[in-house]
Amino acid sequence: MFCSLWDVFCTANLVRQDKAAQDLSKPEDEAVKKEHKKMLAHLTRDVQEYHMNTFQKIVMLAPHLGMLARGNKKQQRELDWILAKMQEIIGQTCSEDLAGMLCLIKHIQSYQNKPRKVQAQLQNSKIKVHVKVHAGVWLALSYASNPPGKDSNPGNVQGGFLQGYLLKQVLRHIYTSPSSVLINDREKTTVCSGNTKLHNMQKVEVEHIAYAFVQACYGISSWDKWSKNDGKYSYCDAYYHTIKAIHKAPDSNWAKSLLEWWNK
Repeated sequence: MFCSLWDVFCTANLVRQDKAAQDLSKPEDEAVKKEHKKMLAHLTRDVQEYHMNTFQKIVMLAPHLGMLARGNKKQQRELDWILAKMQEIIGQTCSEDLAGMLCLIKHIQSYQNKPRKVQAQLQNSKIKVHVKVHAGVWLALSYASNPPGKDSNPGNVQGGFLQGYLLKQVLRHIYTSPSSVLINDREKTTVCSGNTKLHNMQKVEVEHIAYAFVQACYGISSWDKWSKNDGKYSYCDAYYHTIKAIHKAPDSNWAKSLLEWWNK
């Protein structure tokens, strides 16, 4: 969803060249092999697999791009131009999508009806964001449905709460592996052991959900370096409020079913 197309195609090209170099037998070609290995060494196996999976999905939908990626300099220039245009469109699309995910759940219906108007109101502080986090001001990304929060019910704030698609993908990315985000549920991956196996994590706990929520919020923010606060929004408070929202939920059956959902 959020990727640099240039990085994806560059990695794919390096992997292709590295495989081709393995078949070279001339002594002077050893320098080429070493150069490819050196460049790929900067990318973890997970990142390489993630980029390759993304590349394969793209060229499956647009085979012409795969042909350009293997082409001459003129075709490479054409590819660079196309990728730049695609990245620009992705950026514009993600802008509204991200704003919708970061919209307060109590304003999500208004946002979905008139996104630009509500976005402007939030930016101009005409819609006030309270420092204290409570059920009425949870971010839309924490809710299930597509787009996030679409099916939210003001009379039932727990319906779909903390079951958002992005939360699930972020948690898989952290605790399993980045490439696991690209596979279907219950499908096995061939990557190295993830944090769950390394740390003998048998199930998803409340704290894991809260951590994924915080990382999801930060991951789609405009910050490029970690900070405890995003303006008036405190990630630390969000973490502990999320834990409290589950442990001290008015409906204990909901909290139980939420953990069952995460561990199914």
